[in-house]
Amino acid sequence: MIENIDGYEKLQEIGAQALHEDTHIPKEHARGLVDADFTNMNKIQFVGFISIVEREYGIKLGRLKEKGLEYFKENTQDFTIAQKLFVPQSKKKRFAKFYILAALAIFMFVIFSNLSPLAETKKSNIVMDNTNIQKATTSIAPKIEQVMLDEAAKAEEKRLSATFKILPKTLLWVGYINLDTGQKKQKTFTDELVLDPHGHWLLTLGHGNVDFDINGKLISYQTSRNLRFEYEDGKLSKISSAEFTQLNKGEKW
Repeated sequence: MIENIDGYEKLQEIGAQALHEDTHIPKEHARGLVDADFTNMNKIQFVGFISIVEREYGIKLGRLKEKGLEYFKENTQDFTIAQKLFVPQSKKKRFAKFYILAALAIFMFVIFSNLSPLAETKKSNIVMDNTNIQKATTSIAPKIEQVMLDEAAKAEEKRLSATFKILPKTLLWVGYINLDTGQKKQKTFTDELVLDPHGHWLLTLGHGNVDFDINGKLISYQTSRNLRFEYEDGKLSKISSAEFTQLNKGEKW
C-alpha cells in the first residue's frame, strides 16, 4: 500500500466496485488500483486507467502513478508482447507501420550524422560507426515507446468510455440480438437499455419514438412505425425488414 496522499485516499473511499461501475474498468484492475497492486496489469493499461480515474473523479493520482511506474520499471516486460495483449487488432497495423517508419528514421539519422564534409572521400561518407548507431537507437527508442504507450493508453481510455444506450420517449418494446454470440433477448421499458458498445447488435423496435446515445452523441427518431437497426463499431445503421431477416439467418425475429 502507498501513503494516503493526493487523490489516492479519495480512490480508496470510492472503492473497487464503485470504480468498476463508474468507469467500466475491469474489476480485477479496479481492485489493483485501489490496493496499489500492479501485478495483474501491464504498464499501458495502468497509464490508461490512471488517466480515466483522474478525469472521471477530478482527482490527481501523482503518487500512485509514480509508484506504479517504479514497479513497471523494476519489473520490465517485453513491450511488444504487452502491445499484442492490449492493443485492439485495428490498431496493430498502425503500430506496425509506426515501427517501420521509426526504424527508417533511425537509419536515416545515423547516415546523415555520419556524413563527413564534402572534402572527405566517398568511402568515409558511407561508413557507419557502430557506437553512433547504438547511441542513436538508445536515445530515440524510449521516445518511440512513450509515443506508442500514450497512443495505446488513449485507445484504452476511449474503449472504456464508449456507450450504447436506447432511450425511449414512451413505453417501448425492443428485441435485440447479439450477432457475435447469437443470443436473443427482448425488453419492454420506459427508462433506458444499455448494451455493450463493442458488440455487434441487431435491433427491432416496436415504434420509432426513441433516442440512441452512442459515445455521448444523441441520435433521435420520431415515428410510430416499427424500426430495425444494425449496430457495430459505434455505428448505427437503419435497415429494412428484408435486411434484418437476412442478418438474422432467415428469421423475422
